[in-house]
Amino acid sequence: MPDQAKYKKIYLQESEELLQLLNKSLLILEKDDTDKDALNSIFRAAHTLKSMSASMGYTPVSELSHKMEDLLSDMRDGSRPITESEISILFNSFDALERMVRSIHDEKEFNEDISGLISALDSCLSKKVSFEEEKINEDVSLNVFEKKTLVRVTKDGYSSYHLKIILEKDCVLKGVRAFMVFRSLHDIGEVIKSFPDSESIEAEKFDFSFGCVFVTKSLKKEIKKKVMEILEIEDVVISDIQVDESWERDPVESGPEAFLGSSPISSPVDDHMRRIRSVRVDIERLDRLMNLVEELAINKLRLSDVAARYDDSDLHNIIESFGRLTDDLQSEVMKSRLVPVGQIFDRFPRLVRDLSQRQGKVVRFEMIGSDIELDRTVLDEIGDPIIHLIRNAVDHGIALPEDSGDRGKAKEGRVMLSAIREKNHVIISVSDDGDGMDEQSIKRKAIEKGLIGEEQSAHMSSEELFLVTAMPGFSTSESVTDVSGRGVGLDVVKEKTERLGGSLKIESIKGSGTKISMRLPITTAVVRALLVGVESRVFAVPVSAINEIVVINDGDVNMFENVETIFHHDRVIPLIRLGRHFSICAGTAPEDAIEDDAKFKKRGRINALVLEDGDRHFALTVDKLMKQQDIVIKQFTRELKGVRGFAGATILGDGSVALVLDISSFI
Repeated sequence: MPDQAKYKKIYLQESEELLQLLNKSLLILEKDDTDKDALNSIFRAAHTLKSMSASMGYTPVSELSHKMEDLLSDMRDGSRPITESEISILFNSFDALERMVRSIHDEKEFNEDISGLISALDSCLSKKVSFEEEKINEDVSLNVFEKKTLVRVTKDGYSSYHLKIILEKDCVLKGVRAFMVFRSLHDIGEVIKSFPDSESIEAEKFDFSFGCVFVTKSLKKEIKKKVMEILEIEDVVISDIQVDESWERDPVESGPEAFLGSSPISSPVDDHMRRIRSVRVDIERLDRLMNLVEELAINKLRLSDVAARYDDSDLHNIIESFGRLTDDLQSEVMKSRLVPVGQIFDRFPRLVRDLSQRQGKVVRFEMIGSDIELDRTVLDEIGDPIIHLIRNAVDHGIALPEDSGDRGKAKEGRVMLSAIREKNHVIISVSDDGDGMDEQSIKRKAIEKGLIGEEQSAHMSSEELFLVTAMPGFSTSESVTDVSGRGVGLDVVKEKTERLGGSLKIESIKGSGTKISMRLPITTAVVRALLVGVESRVFAVPVSAINEIVVINDGDVNMFENVETIFHHDRVIPLIRLGRHFSICAGTAPEDAIEDDAKFKKRGRINALVLEDGDRHFALTVDKLMKQQDIVIKQFTRELKGVRGFAGATILGDGSVALVLDISSFI
């Protein structure tokens, strides 16, 4: 049944968003039980999940969310206080709902017994307080601005009516029916005001009737026919509203209405339509679209290469126009794949809450930059690395409250997750204000495990030593817990970050805290690159990594601890000769580079790219600079993924293949 599969896909997408909203709002309510917005968000999410699940036949999800809705309704009505115990029950119910929806996604039967949760929710429920439907009668209450609007439209030939719509008693989705009524009325007139308001109607906070003030040029029988065409409508009562021209002379109080002029008043359907600003597109469809754009970009390059062989102005004009259109299409598709990092950030406050409660720690978790955007492909890959970093921060960085005083720290620890945009990269960091890393302890453990030698450790900088903690199998924990101590975590983070074309940086100050940052490209698909040549080979260097292009003389190159360096802008930076690095210069191997230096001195002047990776800089020499162009990066197959120095490969306009340099690997 293709329709059923389609509806299930939509249900799962909607459910995921509702569960995220539930989780986020529950965390807010736990911190501030007076936050009505959070409570209303939880209620609406539970209500919508209940209705959706009931319509799809997922009874367990519907029943549990219904029980949650009943408890939340009591909380909203003020008939019972919000206690820590009830918040915990709501969190447990949320966890169960999440597992239920996951089992639906995996097409597995949900066999957990949730009767205990249902009983816990029942025990919290007070006697249900019925909602009194707002009295709807012909004496409609209108403010001054609404009265003036009715006078104005009456002069334009419109009639004003009060409508009372009565639903059938077995109507299940009352809010949906009300929306359909307003939408249908919108075709023949304008809804000036609804009873109750649009938010209450959307939340189904009414019994089986609702009303509105409606202006139209249609007759009553046409209005009634229009409404009665909708299913589950029992009746509609239409009454005239007597418009008094004296209303036009009533004074309007200062405020927003004074600036509205003759603009039409928004109706509930207008409010709803304004919220529909986007459509949900399956990520697989975006991936297919991106693949097509990538192929189009490759063919654009090949077409440009072919056109360069002919002296035909019309052909060149067409190619130029085609290139602009392709670039615009590529840009729009790339933007459509960008999503706010908040989509994954929102899951982490709950993680910190659970970890801190399990370990008896007091942690204040903060997030910055949730609106920063990343390519969906990159975003999907960084969820697990961030979890590792947060777990490490809570487990290693934050001390127990009883130990904090001995270390001169507050009982409440602080963990921050941040995202910052930097040119064509996003830096995602997890920091804590804990004890920081102990360099001597790291050095001792690394030597014990054979990860580094004693002589090597003596020459390592603090930053290099901290990166040793990202080697596979490294751990300073004396015991294994369910959170850490197994020697996995940072190595996974480093491997995943570098595979995405990014780099990892670890900063720590003893006694002050630790900050671990992932520097990630905004997108890994299509990038602007500079093509360079070494001997007969062509390489692509991402333009975003190029700080400057300089020409240096052999006399400008100095040796420092067996490393070639140059003096650039008042600082010394390493020099890497690309040909030597990959052993492609007349058979010269990297270890023979210093002895074979005479060969390069004959050349005199050398092209060098000054590259940056975060706050680290180095110069890379090449034989020739070719041209800039957009390239499509194709990832290596599994057999070649371990090759260091390359982020992938790209197809050039002439059909040849060029390797794309991974700048972070040179550091």
